[in-house]
Amino acid sequence: MYQKVLGLLGAPTFLLFAPNILTAQPDAGSLLTSPNGSVEDFIAWERPIALENILCNIGPECVDFYTWTRDAALVFKGLVEIFAANQTTDLQTEIHNYIQAQARLQAVENLSGSLRDGSGLAEPKFHVDSTAFTDNWGRPQRDGPPLRAIAMMAYANWLVEQGEKPLALDKIWPVIQNDLSYVVQHWNKTGFDLWEEVEGSSFFTTASQYRALIEGGTLAKALGFSCPHCDIVAPQILCFLQQYWSPSQGYALSNINDHSDRSSKDVNAILASIHSFDPSVGCDGNTFQPCSSRMLATHKILADSFKDEYPINSGVAPGKAMAIGRYPEDVYYGGHPWYLATLAAAEQMYDALYVWQENGYIEVTDVDVPFFHDFSHELQTGKHLNDSAEFAALMNSIANYADGFIDIVAEYIHPNGSIAEQYTRDTGTPTSARDLTWSYAAFLSAVARRDKQVPRSWLNAQVVTPPNKCVPTSIVGYYAAADPSPFPLPRGNEKAPGDGQGPGGSCPETRYVVVNFQVRVVTSWGEKIKMVGNTDILGGWEPGLGVELNAAGYSEEDPIWRVSIVLLAGQEIEYKFVRVGEDGQQVSWESDPNRRYSAPAECETTATVHPSSPIRIAASPRESPKPRNGLADPTSRHPPAGTAQARPLRTRVVLHHPTLPLLATSHGRTVTVFSLTSLTPHSTVTNGHERSIRCTAWKPNLDPGRLCLVSGSFDSTAGLWRWEGASEERDHATDMTARSAAGSDDERREDEDDEEEDTDWQFTLVLEGHDSEIKGVAFSPSGAHLATCSRDKSVWIWEDVGADEDDDEWETVAVLNEHEGDVKAVAWCPDVPGRNARRSYSADVLASASYDDTVRIWREDDDGEWVCVAVLSGHEGTVWGIAWEGTERADGAFPRLASCSADGTIRVWKLKVDDEDDAPTATLGGIPNTMRRSLREDWVCEAVLPKAHTRDIYSVTWSPRTGLLASTGSDGVIALYREEDEPEPAKAADPGAGGDEAAGSKKWKLVATYDRGHGPYEVNHVTWCPRYDSEKKPGEEMLVTTGDDGQVRTWRVSVPDA
Repeated sequence: MYQKVLGLLGAPTFLLFAPNILTAQPDAGSLLTSPNGSVEDFIAWERPIALENILCNIGPECVDFYTWTRDAALVFKGLVEIFAANQTTDLQTEIHNYIQAQARLQAVENLSGSLRDGSGLAEPKFHVDSTAFTDNWGRPQRDGPPLRAIAMMAYANWLVEQGEKPLALDKIWPVIQNDLSYVVQHWNKTGFDLWEEVEGSSFFTTASQYRALIEGGTLAKALGFSCPHCDIVAPQILCFLQQYWSPSQGYALSNINDHSDRSSKDVNAILASIHSFDPSVGCDGNTFQPCSSRMLATHKILADSFKDEYPINSGVAPGKAMAIGRYPEDVYYGGHPWYLATLAAAEQMYDALYVWQENGYIEVTDVDVPFFHDFSHELQTGKHLNDSAEFAALMNSIANYADGFIDIVAEYIHPNGSIAEQYTRDTGTPTSARDLTWSYAAFLSAVARRDKQVPRSWLNAQVVTPPNKCVPTSIVGYYAAADPSPFPLPRGNEKAPGDGQGPGGSCPETRYVVVNFQVRVVTSWGEKIKMVGNTDILGGWEPGLGVELNAAGYSEEDPIWRVSIVLLAGQEIEYKFVRVGEDGQQVSWESDPNRRYSAPAECETTATVHPSSPIRIAASPRESPKPRNGLADPTSRHPPAGTAQARPLRTRVVLHHPTLPLLATSHGRTVTVFSLTSLTPHSTVTNGHERSIRCTAWKPNLDPGRLCLVSGSFDSTAGLWRWEGASEERDHATDMTARSAAGSDDERREDEDDEEEDTDWQFTLVLEGHDSEIKGVAFSPSGAHLATCSRDKSVWIWEDVGADEDDDEWETVAVLNEHEGDVKAVAWCPDVPGRNARRSYSADVLASASYDDTVRIWREDDDGEWVCVAVLSGHEGTVWGIAWEGTERADGAFPRLASCSADGTIRVWKLKVDDEDDAPTATLGGIPNTMRRSLREDWVCEAVLPKAHTRDIYSVTWSPRTGLLASTGSDGVIALYREEDEPEPAKAADPGAGGDEAAGSKKWKLVATYDRGHGPYEVNHVTWCPRYDSEKKPGEEMLVTTGDDGQVRTWRVSVPDA
């Protein structure tokens, strides 16, 4: 693998890999540890060799090699740091050559794309004559643009400090601006990882993108203007960055969304941390600083993974350095340790030591205590101040540990001081590419940190907090070719044109404006809305090259499409919106005349073009005013295997039929019914509600061949639907399976969209009465009662009074108004043994969950009145969901209830029964005094499940077969819990829970979590259901989830025996 760092025809180029490929030799006896045996002596000897060999890898003569965007940026950032410390003319010349070369390469059209829309900026490599590389490769590589911007900003900041602001503004900022635009536009898309092997989301890439935008915003202010697109997108990248931390695994995942079988233990994470190092924010975990508990835990787990992987690590004791590779599963060129990986481990420790010394303490947490135990087994969690013996001992041990990695490099490099790519796992002989420039740069960076030479702050001493909710905000950037001409002579402090304040000095100069364009257009499945116009970024009136709008906020009630675009201050554009068919070929244009817009020219950095009433774009295409290129849209996405895709709208509650292999979920004004045998659509329920459907429920106990659904809508009504599609001669399961297999996907989709002709489901009854949107619906086990709950704070109970199943007639039997906030969910206790064993009234029991932080239990008394018999208090936030225990309890006790909340907890509640007469106890338990004493019940919080979520938990489900609990929420985590036989000691119940918890309650264990179950989106609901597909095992269940990505996902669950 031969690689160049930089290419500029007629100017120096930087070689990443020298032309020699080393062949491993079995005898490493000629290798040295250091000239005189000490780390200091080795560093003094190797440092000039490393710098000389970096500079010796400069030369345009080897035209068969390549320039690499990522590697060039990493090396040159290090050279800028060396130059800033020493200010040698030779280094400055090379830095100028690099900037010139990158200005030229940004404009080279390549297989990743071009500068017109910024897509070409993610091309991984070019020939050294500045021509495009056209062979197959892992592209795009989205870390290249932010790393290049970071390297150039390091030099631009130095120029500003020297009073050379005009030079930074004219020669460097245009290159940086292109790369920052790329980041804000493409950060939330997958690409290839640091090693060019895994396609997905890379920790290293995301961390680099965040730093680039933060530094970009700071540099822009130093140059006299602002970078509004940087300021808008950076917090969302920080929010996404948190997804790489896996609390259940205890380390930072290097790759997510990658569908690979790797463990995601990768030195990628340590490299991300050291390249994000900012000593001014201490051990901040949100930015994964080197001394944060997250990264110390990651360091230990990664290092431990190589102990048994490499024979040269045999016998290494805890707290001692060892050879480090890229990742344990590595097989490239034999999968040996890498010099740069080993040096990265040392650099992380030097960074941590610096911060601990500056802070005056080391804080040990439950997360990183295993790391510290390698150095002091008895060390306790908490702060250890610099005047304590523990602090001194730790600093000394960890410093020796860090030096140990330098010793390993000293032992295994070539006798002449050259550092290759790898060294063999059994003998330590240098192998693979010789004189790897990145290896030299890694050495120089690590020893600089050892000497307490730390980089300038990029976070400006501000510890940042991620937003509470991640939003995949992207902004279409502004791109323009930079000037690749040689650097001019310094101009000193003279004022550059356009530099400084705006007109009249009333505000900073406005250079860029982020404009949010919005339009309302009703579309069908698979269609897109694009914005085309008279600028390059708008495709020059070519629909195939236009900007695609985002439908994230689209609903049946508000069909809004949005896109944010960076424009120059005062820039005028003409544009239109076009409808693009699912095939990417058919285009329908908005009516004339063209729209026109002028961006603000003074002070304002953001603007919104608000939509008017919905516009019409003809459904049938007409001739485009400009020639079309006929390209299909390359951004189309298809659901992954095991995913049933409904529509590109938020999917909400998903429920399986009590007896048949059917699944129903709502999205927009439609309910899609899926077949569980084939995981394909069975039928659609539509044309009944005026607004989106929030919830659905199946009616139980119907004759074969009949189906009945109830839907609750934002239009404040509930609708009853019946299916009469099966013939009397066929059982329903067979009919459903045959239907799901018939016809192509396109045919089924046309059936779904042709709402007027869908006669399978009949809308038979509307239930009216609620004053606001209906949040939950549920049938009682017998089907005789229906409960609905609403934002109007009420629960309504309806009774089926029809003469027979063909007579849909329901009447209201109760309106329950005791909740103090909107009611989020209702659930009937299932018909299991124990439900009625000790009740002298009310076969049906209902639970409701509310915004008022409580759960209420309702029963029907002997007079036919529905009353609240218990209030379950203890949650400290909205109770989003509830689930009854569906299995018979060994003691025949009443089923328990699980509740989940915005406070991030799941609670399990049980009915407290008097041991003497098996009658329910009658303490108040927080119940209003108007409740009749004879009906009061005492419910206690039996358990609070182990913490698995970091934000609101939206849904909990209790398996009726295994007793396992599963939960989902706004953090995207899917969690699985099991009840263990081990009892917990008795303890006081929560205030308002109605008594003390009895001894002997079983302990719950978190047995599995899956991060980002629906990618970056919230997971709205989870339910258990039997498996019916061809690969099912007898009695096997699966989990089904829905999310804001519009998908329904099925999950195989495999839990080892307790």
